[in-house]
Amino acid sequence: MISEDSQILIDTILRNCGSEAMLQDEIDFANAVNANPEGECECYQFSQKVLIERVSQDSNKRFTLVRLKALAEANGCSLSDKQPVVKPARIPIIGGGF
Repeated sequence: MISEDSQILIDTILRNCGSEAMLQDEIDFANAVNANPEGECECYQFSQKVLIERVSQDSNKRFTLVRLKALAEANGCSLSDKQPVVKPARIPIIGGGF
């Protein structure tokens, strides 16, 4: 279960990256899988997981991952190079053929 202090730190990290604080469904899911980030670096790593999930749903927010990496490095923490899997856009073709 995420402690209140860790949740406050994660929310601060997410806001500093240009994103919003954790949503209630994200908190509920994290608690369901027994996520328990302790310490600043683990909170940065947890924030990375949250942002990767968000960016996989909205690729226009990739800048948040760049900011997160810069913030983590400035605070002496390293993050993995995980990237979100963004599904390619589908463009339906309506009408006749050639």
